[in-house]
Amino acid sequence: MMRKSNARYQRASWILGSLTAAWLLLPVATGTADDTDLFTNQVAPNVVLVFDNSGSMNNIVWHPAFQPDGVYDPVGCPFVADPSDPGYDPTCLELPLCDDPLGSGDHTTLAGSSESACTNTREVFADPAVQADGNSTTWSHSYLEWYFSENVEKDPDGDGNTIEDDIVATGNGSRSQCLIDAGKSPSYELYRRARVTAAKDITREVICNTAQVAEIRYGLAKFFTKTFFGFPLDPEGGWVNVPVDDYSIAQAQALEDAIEAVEG
Repeated sequence: MMRKSNARYQRASWILGSLTAAWLLLPVATGTADDTDLFTNQVAPNVVLVFDNSGSMNNIVWHPAFQPDGVYDPVGCPFVADPSDPGYDPTCLELPLCDDPLGSGDHTTLAGSSESACTNTREVFADPAVQADGNSTTWSHSYLEWYFSENVEKDPDGDGNTIEDDIVATGNGSRSQCLIDAGKSPSYELYRRARVTAAKDITREVICNTAQVAEIRYGLAKFFTKTFFGFPLDPEGGWVNVPVDDYSIAQAQALEDAIEAVEG
C-alpha cells in the first residue's frame, strides 16, 4: 500500500511540474496592461428588472400634493402657501380633512362610482386593467380623508385646474415616442391608474428607451404570485420569469408579455 501511495504522489508531482514548466515556456506578451484595461472591453450589461407585484400595488396612484402625514392644526401647524417662505411646511393643511369617509379602513372598488362624504361628492374610480384581472382598486383611508376634503379644490400652481381636476383628468400623462412607435397610446391617466399599471408603464419606458441607445441584455423578475387561504402559491418566493438574454424582437416580446401578465 505504501508503494502505491508513493507512486501516485510521484505521478501528481510530475504532472504539476510539467504544467509549471509549460507555463514558464509560454511566450511573453510584448504589450503591457494596466487598470484601464478593465474598462476598455465593451460587454453588454445584464440587467434584471425586479417587479413589485404585491397586493399593495393595486392602490390608486396618489397625487403629489397629498401628504400622508398631513395635519390640520392652524395653531400648532399653520398653513403657509408659499414654498419659499421659511415657515412653509407641506404637512400643514389649509382646511380640515374629511373625518372617516366611506367608513373606516381602506376602500376597494371594482367599478367607478360617485360617492359623497363630508358634504362633498367625489368620483372614486377603478383602474380598468386591475378590474380586468378580477382584482379591486384600493383607496387608502388617509388618501380618502384628503380627497373628500376641500383641500383638493385648491389650485396651488395657478394653472386654472384644481387638484381634483388633475386627479379625475384623463389623458394628462404622456408616453415617449418610443412607446408610441411600439403601438402604445400617446397619453394615459396619471392619477386614475393603480400603482401596478404605473409600474408597467415605467418598466416599458425604461426598456424601450435605453434599448435604443445602448446594448443591454434584459431580464424580468417578480415576487410570488398570489396566496391561497393565506399560503403563497409560489412558496419559494420571487423568481426570474424572463431570463436575461440579448435584446431581440423575440426577447422584447417575451418581456412585454411578462409585463402585461403582472397583476397586484
